[in-house]
Amino acid sequence: IGSSSMSKYIWQIQMNLLITSRRYGLYLSYNPNFTKSLVVHKVERDEEKILRLEEGLKSGEIMIKNILQKYHDNAR
Repeated sequence: IGSSSMSKYIWQIQMNLLITSRRYGLYLSYNPNFTKSLVVHKVERDEEKILRLEEGLKSGEIMIKNILQKYHDNAR
């Protein structure tokens, strides 16, 4: 099991690190059919990715506020 399987989850891991304020997380992969059935990778916090996630969250918050404002304006 290589880092290619982990790359599918890197943003999810980084979001977890953002939410939990951790410096690193562990990516575990298990397959009983492999000789080495359990593989553990330590994933360090990537501040550039964290910044992009924070920017995306702020952008999403603005979008939601705009949608809610339009909804409330039309409900009157």
